[in-house]
Amino acid sequence: MRKNNFAPTGRGGVFDYFNLIYRNADHQAYIPAMMGDKAEDDPDNPYVYDSKGNVRAEKQRRAYYRNHWRRQMSDHLTMWLELKIDYGEEYLKKRTVES
Repeated sequence: MRKNNFAPTGRGGVFDYFNLIYRNADHQAYIPAMMGDKAEDDPDNPYVYDSKGNVRAEKQRRAYYRNHWRRQMSDHLTMWLELKIDYGEEYLKKRTVES
C-alpha cells in the first residue's frame, strides 16, 4: 500500500438527520403513522392513550412524538470525514515519465 493513500481534506462534521426528518414542525404529518391502524378512541392507540389508559393531552402527545416516536432512529448521529482518494492524475503523470 502506498504511503499517504488517504489524505484528509479538513472537511468533516456530524450529520444531524433530525434537521431533516422527525422535525418538531413535522409532528402533524406523523400522526397517522403513530396511530397505526388504531382508531382515535381505541385504548390501544399509543398516540392518544398512555400506558395506563389515560387520554394524553396535546402536550403529552407532542412529548410522545419527540421522546418515543423519534427514538426509532438512533440518537448516535453520523460523523463524516472527507478524504482525498483520487490520485489518478498523479499516477498517470508518473507512468508517462517512466515510459
